[in-house]
Amino acid sequence: MKGFIRSVALSYTDPHVSVILRWAVGAIFIYASMDKLLNPSAFAVAVYNYRILPGGLINLVAITLPWLELICGILLIIGLFPRAGALILSVLLLIFFSALSINIYRGIDISCGCFSVSTGTDRIGLSTLLRDLSILPMSVQILLFDQGLIAIGGRIASRGITSRNLG
Repeated sequence: MKGFIRSVALSYTDPHVSVILRWAVGAIFIYASMDKLLNPSAFAVAVYNYRILPGGLINLVAITLPWLELICGILLIIGLFPRAGALILSVLLLIFFSALSINIYRGIDISCGCFSVSTGTDRIGLSTLLRDLSILPMSVQILLFDQGLIAIGGRIASRGITSRNLG
């Protein structure tokens, strides 16, 4: 059993694993941003339904959050400032987890708004919490262990600036 745990721990720190996780997490957040970008008013309703933010922040979040998800997802896939992108997405995942938890505790039955802004889809519950919790360790792995393999950031590094220093 110790050998198995050790091999899992070693693969978690492997920079090649970071590349795969960068692509996976990047694709997840790019996909998550699409419907929100195409339907900002419906996403504003989804944000409102959580009943956490003051009214004045709902539209700001509904407009900026999908762009943040898209940009961070692209940065992860191309490997430009991957640690900065992973940090932002890790914080977002913690915020999403908190918002979901609060509303599950309150007993409010709402659509997640995570991947689709359609009102009848993806109700919040244990599965949405587990989904966020399963993405978080992937993002943290990138944050801690990414070395910029297979990354556009390597082109910047050849000019004396490394994405590792900047992100």
